[in-house]
Amino acid sequence: MEILLKQIPSLFLHRSRTKEQAVQQKEQADLLMEIAEIRSRIECVKNRFDLLTDPDLIDACIYEMEGLERRYGYLLKRARTLGIKNQKIGALETYPAEMAP
Repeated sequence: MEILLKQIPSLFLHRSRTKEQAVQQKEQADLLMEIAEIRSRIECVKNRFDLLTDPDLIDACIYEMEGLERRYGYLLKRARTLGIKNQKIGALETYPAEMAP
C-alpha cells in the first residue's frame, strides 16, 4: 500500500505531461493550418491583383497583401518558437517570390 501511495504523484505527473503534450500538439496543428490558410489567401490576393484595373481596388489589394505578409511573418516566427520543423510545414522558411525580404 505504501508503495502505491508513493507512485500516485508520478502517475499524476505523467498524466499532466501527456496532457501538456496534447495541448502543444493541438497548438502546432492549429498553427500549421493557419499558415496554410494565409498562404492560400496570399495566392488569391495575388491573382486578384493581376486582374484588377481600378486604381482604388489595386491600392486596397496592395494593403491586403501587406497585411497578409506581416501575418505570415508572425506565424513563421511563432512556428520557430514552438519548434516546428520545415518538413512539417513544407519549405515554410522560404517566402513566396513576391514576399522576399
